[in-house]
Amino acid sequence: MTELNATEADAAVTRCPIAHGKAARVHGRLPLPPGPKGMPIVGVAPNIMRDPFGYLPKLVRRYGDIVTVPFPALRIILVSNTDYVSRVFNGDPDVYSHYHEIAEVAGMPGGPKPLPVLEGQQWKRHRGVMHKPFTERKLKAATPVITAALERAITAWDHMADTGEWIEMQHEIGIVTMSALMHSMFGGTWNDAQIADWVERTLEHGKLMARSMAIYPLFWRLPNGRQVYLHAPIPLLNRGRRNLQAMKRLVDDMIVARKANPTDSSDVLNQLLGATFDDGTTFTDEELRSEMITLLFAGFDTTAAVLSWTLGLLA
Repeated sequence: MTELNATEADAAVTRCPIAHGKAARVHGRLPLPPGPKGMPIVGVAPNIMRDPFGYLPKLVRRYGDIVTVPFPALRIILVSNTDYVSRVFNGDPDVYSHYHEIAEVAGMPGGPKPLPVLEGQQWKRHRGVMHKPFTERKLKAATPVITAALERAITAWDHMADTGEWIEMQHEIGIVTMSALMHSMFGGTWNDAQIADWVERTLEHGKLMARSMAIYPLFWRLPNGRQVYLHAPIPLLNRGRRNLQAMKRLVDDMIVARKANPTDSSDVLNQLLGATFDDGTTFTDEELRSEMITLLFAGFDTTAAVLSWTLGLLA
């Protein structure tokens, strides 16, 4: 494993079509960062499909913070060092764009693009509205809701004390994280079964995204390949697709219910329902659904993973 300085890191993450989920426009032919060779044609797609969450961390441990990952029809640059990731997300927009077709079809196929894959003026338009629920003042107002949800979830751990049994902490942390997210994003009251259901749905969506990124490039060279991919029955994706449709219906129902019965809650749904763009327009229901599911997945996946690893390393 080798350490890269800032200049080398900048060069490394501009050598390939995708860097940590963002497209990078390639400037010249430069050597790619180290990484696995993969299998002919399919690259490491079979490895990703077998172990969607574990394979990439294995590559980082073996090759370092910047890894070339061969996929069907393209290579991906995996960037795991937080300083390098910051360079990608906050760097020159002429080098790094937000959008890549893979990110769209993997994350929210068949619906409006959420903020992370928007570009240019459209990105600025949505970003100006989307940041408002997450200002320091708004987050401070949401703290009691989040704290209460965390306390309720953690209290459920009492029965595990002094049992001597092994506990699957990622699952338990997932329950705690999801409880805080659902109460702060959608308000209302959520029972244990509902929270557990959303944990499973969100994890399944993560698997769909990982598998889609591995499979979709196989369709690029086909005539009308995007539409073929979106509508073809693909066994490895069918369960995830059904799950995503169910998530969309559930969020749609919550949007409809909130519009029919407004509240004065400070939750994220209320704030985005009341948000207006500079031209006076508001989110469509489809745009709102897309943003809420994206926020839910992003908030759950990162928070649960970090807390699980933290507790695991402290144990």
